[in-house]
Amino acid sequence: LPPGTIVQIWKGTSDDGISDGWAPYLNEIAGQGYNVILSSPWYINYINYGHYRTNTTIVNLE
Repeated sequence: LPPGTIVQIWKGTSDDGISDGWAPYLNEIAGQGYNVILSSPWYINYINYGHYRTNTTIVNLE
């Protein structure tokens, strides 16, 4: 990717207990020096699955 590219992550969360979710992608991309927009925890279709969290929830990025 060209320098200055901003990467938006829409990868699903790890709430399913199977996938690693978005964290590995966030760490890899940010570690390469790119700016990242993390949209995964606010993916609006999760409301249909009972996984939706309001904006009062703090997402641990560590």
